[in-house]
Amino acid sequence: MPKPQDIKAKTVNEVDVLLGADPETIGLVGYFRPVLPDQGSVPVDAWDRVVSRFNQRSTEFHELAGKMAQYEAAGTFTVHQGIVFGVDDAGGRRPITGDHDLFDVSSPDGPRISPVAHDALIDEMRAKDMAV
Repeated sequence: MPKPQDIKAKTVNEVDVLLGADPETIGLVGYFRPVLPDQGSVPVDAWDRVVSRFNQRSTEFHELAGKMAQYEAAGTFTVHQGIVFGVDDAGGRRPITGDHDLFDVSSPDGPRISPVAHDALIDEMRAKDMAV
């Protein structure tokens, strides 16, 4: 299920696995309390990224707590084992996948498309349930 605009939690990546996320959930939207690993268990060149992501995930966990509780109470989104799930049209629970941030869209021959064409493209992608 594509990530809706209402969900602000981040997509699980390789660094999140070092913070306690399940490696099988990479690419899904995660909402979990991160655990900072012992520095000795992390490659030296990755430590700064791990600490940065830990801080980001810790802030996210606390700042989104109220909103995530509201979603749970309303039955629109739930969190199970650190992964955010939405409810599909049939009432089934489905994991939320990451979205794509589009910064620049070009035509096949190279130049950027016009702002009007850009907005129309984004609208079309959203209408097709693409995660943008």
